[in-house]
Amino acid sequence: MKITFIFTDLNVFNRYSRDYSGIFAHGIGYLSAILKKKGHSTSLIHIIEEIDKESFLNRIEKEQPDLVAFTSLSHQFAYVKKLSSWLKETTDIITICGGVHATIDPEEVIKADSIDMLCRGEGEYALAELCDKLSSGKDISQIKNIWVKKGGAVIKNDIRPLETNLDDLPFPDRSLFSYKNLYDYKIRMLTVLAARGCPFSCSYCCNHQYQKLYPHNYLRLRSVDNVLSEIDEALGWYKDVEFINFVDDTLCMDKKWIEEFCEKFPKRFNLPFHGNTRVNFLDEQMLSLLNKGGCERLDVGIESGSAYMRQQILKRNITEEQIARAFDLAHKFGIKLSAYNMIGCPFETPRMILETIKLNARVKPYASHNAIFQPYPNTEAYQLCLKNNFISEKKVSAFFKESVLSQPQLSKRQVLFFSRYFPILMKLYIFSGILPKKISSRLVSFIDKNAIGLSKNYIALKSYFLFLIILSPIKTIKLLIMKINPRMARKIKYIIDGRYYMKGKNNS
Repeated sequence: MKITFIFTDLNVFNRYSRDYSGIFAHGIGYLSAILKKKGHSTSLIHIIEEIDKESFLNRIEKEQPDLVAFTSLSHQFAYVKKLSSWLKETTDIITICGGVHATIDPEEVIKADSIDMLCRGEGEYALAELCDKLSSGKDISQIKNIWVKKGGAVIKNDIRPLETNLDDLPFPDRSLFSYKNLYDYKIRMLTVLAARGCPFSCSYCCNHQYQKLYPHNYLRLRSVDNVLSEIDEALGWYKDVEFINFVDDTLCMDKKWIEEFCEKFPKRFNLPFHGNTRVNFLDEQMLSLLNKGGCERLDVGIESGSAYMRQQILKRNITEEQIARAFDLAHKFGIKLSAYNMIGCPFETPRMILETIKLNARVKPYASHNAIFQPYPNTEAYQLCLKNNFISEKKVSAFFKESVLSQPQLSKRQVLFFSRYFPILMKLYIFSGILPKKISSRLVSFIDKNAIGLSKNYIALKSYFLFLIILSPIKTIKLLIMKINPRMARKIKYIIDGRYYMKGKNNS
């Protein structure tokens, strides 16, 4: 049978990329690979900007699918409902929805009249079983992981055990995506997923829900050789790759795996690699291994400069000392660390946000990304927001739009102000740090007082670009170049970073 995937890939990275054109989605890639292995055919409608009803239905008609499979993040589900309702108005094609939102908030998903089924958790074998039974006319009501509407009721099947040996899965189907049209190609990136699962339980993340769903064997790693074989195969197709980006939640969990990988990877590929990790994994031994293996950059979560916010609200369980030490060691080993931060968290105050900016100024990350906190459905942080009347419904926005929380101590306008002025304030705090102690202390107090005052001012929020020109002219020029010619902006950045000396050739 023919399965068409609908990937709503919008409103995620637009703030950092004016010419965003979509990414390779590993989840869909794995689903497609399994289905093709079982003899089914697949296609993809990759939506990177909102389309009208006629265009969407024309694309569906062109594909002629037997099953339409939507995948959705929480902040995109409203758009998925719109697309699926258009589909149901004119066709009787079966629809199913999977992905993170279907897993963490299945009740909302299955309530949508235009969604016939949903898949919770990892879906490779569940979707393959569903398609096998649909194509042979067998009963589909008892497939584990799948919720099915039948006779006015919903059959909610249990979760099937996880696949414990990830090496048994075929490599994700990259042919489903047009690589040269993706943002991945524009920045010459190949993404790889080396593991599944995360052992940590941050309150704002879906992982603690997945851990309840899968209390056993949730964290699994592919073998190093299996990962290297996938990279080798992908580089055979994509000749212009300049770095590998591991999109695992936490790359450095297993030191033995990293040790083996960092020994074998540089022998086969003349490429740097990037990844996500936690600062508490980055000791001297780990960073030494990563440096020898070709690690160029890591992204870590600072999230908040307030110890109370990190420990009690976000449940990050990392200290300021661990954060500072990780950045110091990374500088020593020549590895760039970028920082993720959140603004507008429950119970956060303007002074707590300034603590976050000051901590970033102290550690001087390669890049600072500051997202606006979102209460994702059924997470611990969501329940906290609901309990304290900060939200009245299951509502989330994109990472960089206004906050959906209503808090007495922190207005939505202030959240937007600090999100926009984060880099300017960070530069001011960095500058204050190079001055004599007495002058520095007075300047910091001056910045604190005026930042909090301006954060309440509507005119200051709207005058961001003017402040940026005055206080950060170089950043202003970068932003203008990025807006006018993103490709040129990236070339300049790569040359400054020394990227182009690595031509990305496969040594194997």
